[in-house]
Amino acid sequence: MDRYIARANIAHFADLLRYEVDAERRRVIEDLLAQERQKLEIAEAKARKQTHAANPAEGSELPVRMDEQRRRRPA
Repeated sequence: MDRYIARANIAHFADLLRYEVDAERRRVIEDLLAQERQKLEIAEAKARKQTHAANPAEGSELPVRMDEQRRRRPA
């Protein structure tokens, strides 16, 4: 959920920057945009960590030799 909200906020702030001409308002929006990008980065790292903790063996399979594959195949 945090990633969804951060992405929505990033899109919103980026859209605001397209049309804002006031320097002070642009600075505030740029700061908010930077904060949301940081939140998204943290949320994505957290999600990767949770995914890895839930599936620790995923992606860690060793390659199987061709002769072993032939033996495993049903005749």
